[in-house]
Amino acid sequence: MVGYSVKLSSRKAVDVKASRMIRWERENSKLHLQRTHGTAGYREKLEFATNFADEISQGLLFEMADKIPLLAEIIRIGSLMDFQDAAIEYSLKSKNLQLFPEDEAFLDTTSLGDSKSC
Repeated sequence: MVGYSVKLSSRKAVDVKASRMIRWERENSKLHLQRTHGTAGYREKLEFATNFADEISQGLLFEMADKIPLLAEIIRIGSLMDFQDAAIEYSLKSKNLQLFPEDEAFLDTTSLGDSKSC
């Protein structure tokens, strides 16, 4: 959890608090997720998808920083669409990308593969 206060030119102060929802320990191959309570609205879903996408893309492409934004965008869209096959396929095609067979095999062995719909 982090918090800070910003003083505006109008002499008002804006207090902001944020918490890190996701953390990936690349060295230990552990992904830590903060539980949410109750039904998530659009803001919470978008915040989770954004944090999830950023953490995963930075963890995977830490040596290729220029590629991180594109992967983060694809993961974010996929997360918002519950990683449904048709949505992922369209998203990849719109960026002129495709999954390799080994990527599909990997996804089928993870919990993400369980949430895919045919």
